[in-house]
Amino acid sequence: MTIDISSQHKKTGPAGFINKAGLSLFFITIAGSFLRLYRLSRQSFWLDEAYSVMMSKNIFTLWFNQWKDSSPPLYYGLLHFWSFLFGNGEFALRLLSALFGILLIPLIFAAGKTIFNKNVGIYAALLVAISPIHIYYSQEVKMYSLLSFLSLASFFLLFLSLENKRAVYWAGYVLTTVFCLYTHNYGVLLLFAEICFFALFFRRNRVMLRQFVLCQLIILSICLPRVFVLSRQLTMGMNPWIDACALKDLVSTFSHFCLLSWRLPLTGYVSVVLKIQMALFILIFLFGISARQRQRSFLLAYLTPIVFAFLISFGVPIYVAGRYDLLVFPAFCLVIAVGLDRIRFTPLHFFVLAAIIACTATVLHQYYFIYKKSNDRAVADYLQRYAGREDVIVATELSITPFEYYWMRDFTPRLFQFPDGPRAFLERRALEGEPDYIDEQVGKIINKVYPLLNDRNKLWVLYQPMSFSRKLITRLRNDLIYAGQIEFPPGDNLNQVTAVYIFETK
Repeated sequence: MTIDISSQHKKTGPAGFINKAGLSLFFITIAGSFLRLYRLSRQSFWLDEAYSVMMSKNIFTLWFNQWKDSSPPLYYGLLHFWSFLFGNGEFALRLLSALFGILLIPLIFAAGKTIFNKNVGIYAALLVAISPIHIYYSQEVKMYSLLSFLSLASFFLLFLSLENKRAVYWAGYVLTTVFCLYTHNYGVLLLFAEICFFALFFRRNRVMLRQFVLCQLIILSICLPRVFVLSRQLTMGMNPWIDACALKDLVSTFSHFCLLSWRLPLTGYVSVVLKIQMALFILIFLFGISARQRQRSFLLAYLTPIVFAFLISFGVPIYVAGRYDLLVFPAFCLVIAVGLDRIRFTPLHFFVLAAIIACTATVLHQYYFIYKKSNDRAVADYLQRYAGREDVIVATELSITPFEYYWMRDFTPRLFQFPDGPRAFLERRALEGEPDYIDEQVGKIINKVYPLLNDRNKLWVLYQPMSFSRKLITRLRNDLIYAGQIEFPPGDNLNQVTAVYIFETK
C-alpha cells in the first residue's frame, strides 16, 4: 500500500498560505503561546525540575556516564546552553520547554494538513494549543514537550520521505529520530513503530527499502552507545517508583490526554466537566480511528509505542501514564482531529467544539489559579530566613535537590542527605520501609550530624511523610530537645516536605 498525497500539494505557495487556514493557525499559535507563557514562573520547582537543572550543570560528565541516569542526556545538554544564554531563573529555564510546546502547534498543523486535509490540521493545532497536559509539560523543566515535538517530527518526516523520496526528508528523519532516542528511552519504541509502519505498507518498493535500511543503519550506529546504556539500565532497576502495569494505565493515558493532567481539586462541578469531556473524546476518538484505511494506517502506527510500552511493562515496569506517554500525544490529537472533521452535521460540529473548549477552560482555570505543584520554594525561603550560619540541616533525598536550587544565602549550608545515596534517587528499600536498611541509614546520619551540634546551633529536619522520615524523627525526639515544627501545606508532588522539625541539644 502506498499513500498518495501528491494531489494535496498542487495549490501550495505563498498565495495559498494566506487564507483562512493560515490565519486560523496564526491565531491558534498566538493563543497557545500565551497559555504556555502565562504565569510561567508561578509554581515552585519540584524535585524533577530541580534535578534537571542540577544535571544540566554537568553535561560533559553526564555524556560519558549515561548509565547513572535513567534519562538520555540531550535535554540536559540543551538546558545547559540555554541557561548560559538566558539565565537560571524559573521563567528562563521553563521557557525552553514552552518553546518546544509552541513549536508543536504549527508542526501538527502541517502534518494534519499534509496527511489528511487542512481542517484536520487546524483541529489538531487547536487541540494541542489548549491541551491542559501539554500546557503543563510546556511549563515544566523536563524533556516531555521536546519528546512530543521530536516524535511527531520523526514520524512525519518518515511519511514525507516515503511519499516524496527526497534526500532532505530522509536526512531530517534520521536527525529527528536520533534526537528523539537521545531525549527519552521511549524513542526506541517509536523507532520500532516506524519499522512496523514501513514493513506493512512500503516494503515491496526495493528503492525505498534500500533507503530505509540505510537510514536505520545510520540511526543504529549513532545510537549504539545509548542501546548499551539502556540494556544495562533495564537490569539495574533505575526507576523503583514505577509500579507494575495494569489496564487502568491505558485508561489513565486516555484521561490525561483528554483533560486530566494533574491532581485537580475534584469538586462536584469539575467532576461533571471531566465526565463530559471524557465521553466526548471517547466517541470522537472511535469516530476518528475508524476513518478510511489510508488515514488509519499512519494513526495506528503512531499509537503503537504505547502498546509496546504496556506489554513490556508486564516484565519490566516502564509505563508511566500522563508522562512518558507524551511520546504519542500528537497521534491522539490527530485522531481526535480526524474524528471532528468527520462530523458533517454543522450544528453538532460547533456544539462539540464549544463543549471541548468550555471544559478545557474550566480545567485551565484550576491549573492557573488553584492548583499547587510544590512547596519547595516556600520551605527553602523559610530556612533562609531563620536558619543560622552554624545550624545543621537534614533533607531527604527527594527534597534536597530543590532545596539546593533555592538556597541563595551568602554561605553554604551545613546540609546532609537522608537516606544516603545519589541525588534524587530513592532506593526501593527506602520506599518499602525495609527496617534494617532504615536503621542503618538513621545510624549513618546521626554519626554525621551529632558531632556538629552544640548549645549555639539548631538541627532542622525537612520532613517527608514516609516511613524512613518518621523513624528518623522518632530517634531524634529521644536523643535531642524537640523545639517545635512548622507545617507546610502539600502540593501536587507527593514526595515533598510537609513539615520542618527543629531540634536542640540537651
